Amino acid sequence: MIRATIFIIFLIFNTSFGQNNLDSRTKAAINFHVDYINACSFYVDATQHSLKAFNKKLNNYAELLEKEEVLNHGTLELSYGRIIIDHKKQLALISQKYDSLAFVRANLPIEAAKRLENELAHYQQVFNQLKSIVNALMNFTADKVYFFEDIRFKRAYSLLYAYEKNLRTLYILNYSFSSTITDLFGKEELPKALDRAKNLVALSKSIIFQIGQGRNDKAGTIMTKWQQEYDFHISLDHRKNLEKYGDFPYLETSQNEERKSIDEHSKLIYRWAEKYLKGEELFVIEEKYDRSYRFEELLIDIFNSQGVGIAEKYNAYIQRSNTPILKIVNEVPPFTVVFPDEIKLPDENATWFSTEGIKQLLFDQNDINTLDGALTNNMVLLIDVSISMRYHEKLDKLKNSINYLINVLRPQDKLTVITYSGKAKKVIETSALTTKEELISVINSLKTSGKSNGKAGLQMAYREAVSNFIYGGNNRIILASDGMFKIDKQLTNLIEQNLENDIYLSTFHYITPKGKIPKKDILKQLSEIGGGHYSQIHKETDAINALVTESKKKPILSETP
Repeated sequence: MIRATIFIIFLIFNTSFGQNNLDSRTKAAINFHVDYINACSFYVDATQHSLKAFNKKLNNYAELLEKEEVLNHGTLELSYGRIIIDHKKQLALISQKYDSLAFVRANLPIEAAKRLENELAHYQQVFNQLKSIVNALMNFTADKVYFFEDIRFKRAYSLLYAYEKNLRTLYILNYSFSSTITDLFGKEELPKALDRAKNLVALSKSIIFQIGQGRNDKAGTIMTKWQQEYDFHISLDHRKNLEKYGDFPYLETSQNEERKSIDEHSKLIYRWAEKYLKGEELFVIEEKYDRSYRFEELLIDIFNSQGVGIAEKYNAYIQRSNTPILKIVNEVPPFTVVFPDEIKLPDENATWFSTEGIKQLLFDQNDINTLDGALTNNMVLLIDVSISMRYHEKLDKLKNSINYLINVLRPQDKLTVITYSGKAKKVIETSALTTKEELISVINSLKTSGKSNGKAGLQMAYREAVSNFIYGGNNRIILASDGMFKIDKQLTNLIEQNLENDIYLSTFHYITPKGKIPKKDILKQLSEIGGGHYSQIHKETDAINALVTESKKKPILSETP
């Protein structure tokens, strides 16, 4: 299961706070935030391991129901390996850490404090949703009567599916947080022995990421760099120099063993990754997961594991330093709900068919974190990049919303992006070989220039929509502009003719603050002719909600006798 490429929607692209001269108190405060994120990571690790086991048990229940066998149902418990997690106690400890962070930030430089607060606010919102989902599952499974009366576990699968979607978002935010603290901390000048340890951990993290993305060639390139770093010999002089940096006595066995332990765990990740790239099957891979998912899961276990993971070992080792060194953020493990092949609904002949059928039953039009269950998209985004879109950050809001959509697109969805000002230009057309990273890079590079020539853009948009038409899919053009658009009879005929062929036109009107909307709103008129929707965009969240909603046309479910 290849994980969606990361998009960091919450970063401010044109701002950089990275410094080399941060005082120790500021650096220590940043590390306190890392400690909190890693405490949340331990909770996520425990929940996702437990929920995978529960998911398997739930599917077994589905099979037993078909045979009308007696079920031995138990309440969901959280565990980490063989250790049962005290759910309330764990959350209380995390809550205490979170409450202390506001006090820590109070003494930081204003800009650093603001960026950390913003990152944490987004992260906390999603983490709170995950906690609520886990709590709901625990309460739901504790009520045996309700559990079995529920329409064939629809509530249980719905909660598991909600957990999966929120965990995907947390994965993005985790990466965003890691990028922010790296920028805040600035470039670190470390003695070679410490620098080598840091690089081995960072490269191990990159190997895991590339395998999770299914980019075996890039993983191989990073592994070559890892090997070069690993082969560098730490001499006696390096160890003596390290001693000047903190509590690193060069003759002390324990501190040398700590550093060697980091090497060994990093080597373990490298060896498993090497076997993976060679195609070796060292354990049974169940059909429900592909190899990249299963190996990413294994490598993250080595990276994260409480007490023995490489990240925790490195973070403990650098505590010996006289001045704070940036700690490593744990990885967010993958989680994918596995649905049964089919479930018979009670007192009916209808069947939930496989994964896609159940996802359609769980379809939520208002959930902007996923397109699962929606029709396959043939989306053409027509973007106004004329000078007027520069003002009031209108184009920036639009770019961020498109990047959000790119992040939730499924492999089967088709996206074309056309810009227009003086002339129309196709800047993106997705294909099986296009990575989301490349798409986001193109979107971020868009700039405003020239006057608006919407007619040429719309004509090109319809040519692309017809060329990529998907029968039974959501074929839609979305025109995003601040209203500077001229319409004539030729354009009206073009829109009407394509509507008859199920190609719809929706419009996003980017409103200028305190600006008046004309009584004859051309963009609203265009959407009415094109059978689509008209949305006023005041802020970035308006654009995100509208764009994802336009991509979520619900299919008509059929019942099979």
